Amino acid sequence: MSRFHFDVEPRVVSTWDQFIVEKEPYSIALDGRVKGKTIYNNHFVNINHHEGVDRLSTRSTCGQAYIDIKQRFGDRYLKHDSPVNICVNDCDQDTGLASWLIINHERLEGNKSEPLINRLVSVIDLLDVTAGTYPFDLQASTMRKIAWVFEPYTDARMSGRLPKMDAGEMRDVLEVTHKRISEHVLGDGDEISPKDMENGSKYEVIGGGPDWKLVNESGFYARSKMSFDNIESFVSARKNGNDRYVYSIGKISPFVEFPIKTLYGLLNNAEGIEQENIDCWGGSDTIGGSPRIAGSRLTPKELESIINDFLSKN
Repeated sequence: MSRFHFDVEPRVVSTWDQFIVEKEPYSIALDGRVKGKTIYNNHFVNINHHEGVDRLSTRSTCGQAYIDIKQRFGDRYLKHDSPVNICVNDCDQDTGLASWLIINHERLEGNKSEPLINRLVSVIDLLDVTAGTYPFDLQASTMRKIAWVFEPYTDARMSGRLPKMDAGEMRDVLEVTHKRISEHVLGDGDEISPKDMENGSKYEVIGGGPDWKLVNESGFYARSKMSFDNIESFVSARKNGNDRYVYSIGKISPFVEFPIKTLYGLLNNAEGIEQENIDCWGGSDTIGGSPRIAGSRLTPKELESIINDFLSKN
């Protein structure tokens, strides 16, 4: 039986201090399960790139995991008799690939090299670091193959199931994703059709202001298309099914003057969310979003008005 166990807690976020008290030794938090920068100690690990970082200068979670494994991460954290708990709160591409790399660490160690693994890490790293805005040619065969690998997650997100998924459902998505990664890196995977890829890059502008757009993403790869269409700053809105909204707020790079970090505080104040509340508006300098657990009570029109009022005065 594998020593690796998924500890899946949908949308749950802890501080580092909480995590090392609550979890067993050799627990590894991935991609936002623990809030804050990557950190290691003797028995616990947080690999993250969401808060308190220069996003474009920080590798994604899977990119960090890949380099960690190359630099003897396994010797310290994985080669012992104790169970290894992989702690996650989502089942997205970065989380799915990072966890697969950790479980399959022996394939990567030292000078071992598998070209399809290397390419997969490179593409997901670039997509995740840029929050999906990296301008890949979405009709290239490589991108359609990678889209097939992560189709279980993208289907869940675009259908609106993700905010309501329980631990079992997320674990199922991760396990299917792992299976597809294993097939892909052996050259045995499938690819989605050009038409499906085209549909997967659609979006609708539903509002915004002079320098930003409020959008509804109907396809997971919409942000690459938005970047191609010269949308540099955006808020993406989705209804989560219980009179709350899920928002992503982003810009393609720190060179774009859209004050995301200031807007986090502004939107927290608008919703009456205390500064010390871990479930709040927040993120990095180029991408963030609404509270992960509670969602946002602001309607798209209210959010649009708050942002435009602030921008008009500053």
